[in-house]
Amino acid sequence: MSQRAIFSSPASAGSPCADSSISVRSRFTATRGRGEAYCFAKVRQEQIVTEYCLKSSIPYVIVRPGQVYGPGKHILTGRVGIDTFGVFLHLGGSNTIPLTYLDNCAEAIALAGLQEGVDNQVFNVVDDDLPSSRQFLGLYKKNVKQFRSFYVPHIVSYALCYLWEKYSAWSKGQLPPAFNRRRWNAYWKKTEYSNERLKTRVGWAPKVPTAEGLRRYFEACRIEGRDA
Repeated sequence: MSQRAIFSSPASAGSPCADSSISVRSRFTATRGRGEAYCFAKVRQEQIVTEYCLKSSIPYVIVRPGQVYGPGKHILTGRVGIDTFGVFLHLGGSNTIPLTYLDNCAEAIALAGLQEGVDNQVFNVVDDDLPSSRQFLGLYKKNVKQFRSFYVPHIVSYALCYLWEKYSAWSKGQLPPAFNRRRWNAYWKKTEYSNERLKTRVGWAPKVPTAEGLRRYFEACRIEGRDA
């Protein structure tokens, strides 16, 4: 088996193509403008790793996991919504949440490092049979705890992010650009992530089905809630 350097970078750093499908060959958005230091740092790290490996003739592979979930990760992903303002705002709506169960993600990374013929390739890591944001939120409420949420339609959330971004610029950063159009495009725009190349090129398949992964996740969330 081949061996190569492996770098993990968040799938959310990728920029959507015109058909609203994430291509693993696509360029990154200007993540600095999203106001997320972590995401910008990961993008820059990926650029450095790629340049160094190519210059030094070191084979590498880049994996871009979606939202990793499982026992130990009990916070609702921001792709579903936020509770920044005291009430949970559901922003995902009908969007598919690009989940990957932690065991499936770990196996994908290991296989990508050992499989022949995938030098210098980039792979999205997401599971099969993924729920929409609305379905995920409903299952969370049913299986973990009930709480009030307010759905914000996409056109409204986009407009609010636009206004926040403009006011942040007008105030010269007195209001941090925490919500802006680039963040909206990365998290709440209707986007599909494909795992087809990971399956065909690497030979990966999710061993833990999404239904079972969600069952384990919700069970861990309930236990965490009782122990809190």
